[in-house]
Formats: sequence, structure tokens, C-alpha cells
Amino acid sequence: LDLITSQLELQESKIQLEKIKNEITRDAVKSYWNWVIAGYIFQTYENLYELAKKRDSQLKIRHQKGDIAQIILTENHRNVLNRQSLMQEAKNNFDNSVLALSMYYRGQNGEMIMANIDELPKIDFDLFKNLSTTLENDIENGLKNRPELRILKIQNDQENNNLLQAKNLYQPKLDLQFEASKDLGDGTKSRAQANNQVKLDFELPLQQNMLSCYTNQRSASCDLYEQGE
Repeated sequence: LDLITSQLELQESKIQLEKIKNEITRDAVKSYWNWVIAGYIFQTYENLYELAKKRDSQLKIRHQKGDIAQIILTENHRNVLNRQSLMQEAKNNFDNSVLALSMYYRGQNGEMIMANIDELPKIDFDLFKNLSTTLENDIENGLKNRPELRILKIQNDQENNNLLQAKNLYQPKLDLQFEASKDLGDGTKSRAQANNQVKLDFELPLQQNMLSCYTNQRSASCDLYEQGE
């Protein structure tokens, strides 16, 4: 039982290590997609800010020609400042995502690499088009390979082995021992010959059988026996 338990514990340790690796991979993937999303959001706000500045320049020309009132120019300038603030906030979030990604994005010597916004992947955001159609296969693969489920199976095997050992303790026990000894060197002649012994031990767990009888029959005699014991 000790050997079986040790082997199962070794398997569990290996799967625990695999679980840690999977968790690191999961965190790296999350950091990557957070970086991608933050990058696209920053690019969107940056484009909106550039459009707002371009429109502000056009309104200034129209204002100089007397085509629009000063209040319109003022309102548009406030809109430019608002979009600039949103763009700066998006840039800060993107910079934070770059730093988080650098914990996993490393060079050959392990140095941290700061991803550039030009490295953003080209993505088709048509969700219906990219929707996975292999959900059942993914679920089956997850049930088969997830470390958590494999660890539970090993723990279940450990408990089953403990149960088998507990049942084995209720079985009759037969031990056979063979001993051989012979004195060497100077000594009495009576001890010069080899001394061989065979020992046979047989144990029958009657007490457990009696208690089982009491539990099953619940008779008066068994009650008296239990009280006497």
C-alpha cells in the first residue's frame, strides 16, 4: 500500500506541476488579449481625437470668414479637449497592458520585451463568423485532460486503495517465517550445527466477526455480550 500510495503521490505531483504551467499559460494568454483590446481602444480614441482636431481647424476657418458664431467654436474646442482626455486615459491603459504582457513576453535571454502598438494583430471582429463550432470536442478534451480532474481521479484511487487495505485487515492472516543460524569460530560442539526454525502464525479476527453479528442481528444475546465486553 505504501508503494502504491507513493506512486500515486508522484503522479499527483507531476500533474500539480502541469497545472501550474497551465495557469501561467492562461495568465499569459489573458495578458496578451488585454493588450490587444487596450491597443485597439487606444487607436480608436486616437483617431477620434485627430478627427476632432481636424474639424476644429475647419471651424476656425469658417469662423474667420464669419460663417459660424464663436459659441460653436468654443463648444467644439471643449469636445476636442474631452476626446484628448479619453485618448490619454486609453493610452495609460495600453501602457499598463504592455507592462503586464512583458512579464510573459521575453527574449531569448529572458529579458522583458515591451510590445509596440504596431505589433497589434489584424483581427476580423465578426463574432458570428469566428464562433467556434467544436464546442463538444472542446468539452470532451477538457474533461479528459484537465489537471484538476486527473488529480481527483488519483485521489479517488488513493481512497480506494485505503479501503482495500481496511477490508484486508478483516481477513485471516497467515505468516510463514523461516530462520536459519549457524555459529562461526570457536564455540561449544553443541552449537556447531546449523539451527533452522520454521514459524507459522495464523490470526483470525473473531472480534470483528462478533461485532458484525451484533450489528446485523441486533439480538438480546448480542446486547448482553456487548455490555459484558
